[in-house]
Amino acid sequence: MPNYNPKTEQLALGRGKRQKLDHETISMRVSPTTRQSLESIAINYNCLYGGKPQISGLLERIAMGDLLIVPAPPTNIVVPHNSDETLKESAKQRTSLKYGSTLNFEADTTT
Repeated sequence: MPNYNPKTEQLALGRGKRQKLDHETISMRVSPTTRQSLESIAINYNCLYGGKPQISGLLERIAMGDLLIVPAPPTNIVVPHNSDETLKESAKQRTSLKYGSTLNFEADTTT
């Protein structure tokens, strides 16, 4: 006996089926804070699926070149004083702590 459900008749014609894409599945483990950060970035760039943020859509837009990644400067950088002597002294201190003796950083500037 055939199924006379009107909702399934269109399936026989290939309608209502999800289009088969040749995508691969990847998985990753991230902390909850990283996930929230990625989801907020996805919302900011309108990478949504069903009204929810879609991290995979964000990654796809990055891969396609729609979004550009620019490296941010390091946050824990220590800026030394504007003196070459200060830089030399800090380098001497680092090497003496690491190797137990100081190196001579005097450069020959006569050439």
